[in-house]
Amino acid sequence: MPSGPSAVQATAVAVTTSEAVIATLPPGNWAGSAGALVTAALNYSPSATATAIVLRVRQGGLAGTLVGVARTATVANPNSYELSFNLLDTSAFGLNQVAGQYVLTAQGTTAGGTANIVTLSIETTAPVQ
Repeated sequence: MPSGPSAVQATAVAVTTSEAVIATLPPGNWAGSAGALVTAALNYSPSATATAIVLRVRQGGLAGTLVGVARTATVANPNSYELSFNLLDTSAFGLNQVAGQYVLTAQGTTAGGTANIVTLSIETTAPVQ
């Protein structure tokens, strides 16, 4: 299991109207940090009738606790969108983990599309001395 910074990348991931995992970080270990900094970035192409995409970071898996808030981006075909955000998980999960992982989920609101490339990463933080 890795510890410290970790990242994963996926390509050509289908997005549907059901919330589904589009990227999963490998299990990692961290302790004594000020939280886990999670960064998500993707290039998204909506289908012909798509109007929005909702992105969520969850602890552990699809049924895991939502970290922060769901992020909704308005989209329209035939455009392609660069979407990214950071969040700091200062919950007990984000502060101390053995084999902890985060997932990025996506859900189209009226139709889906394609996540052309998705990057999900985690860094643990420490107090500035």
